Amino acid sequence: MFSFAWFFTSIVAVVIPFLRKDIYEAGLKLEVAGFPVVTILGLISLTLCFFIVMISAASLDLLSQAWTAIFYGMGAAIWLYYL
Repeated sequence: MFSFAWFFTSIVAVVIPFLRKDIYEAGLKLEVAGFPVVTILGLISLTLCFFIVMISAASLDLLSQAWTAIFYGMGAAIWLYYL
C-alpha cells in the first residue's frame, strides 16, 4: 500500500508543472534541458513504484490480485474525481 500511495504522489509530481503552473511557479523552479526537475524525479519515482507494486503483486494468488486491483481502482476513481 505504501508504494501505491507514492505512485499517485509521483503522478502529481509529473503533471503539476503543466496542469497547475501557478503552484509550480510560486515555488523553486529548477529545470534540466527545459523540463522541470520535479517532473524528472516524478518519472523516476513512478517507474520504481510501478516495479515495486508489480513485484509485490507477483507473490499473490489470483483472487488476492483481483481484490487488490478492485480496491486500488476504487481509490484511483475517487482520486480522479477530486482532481
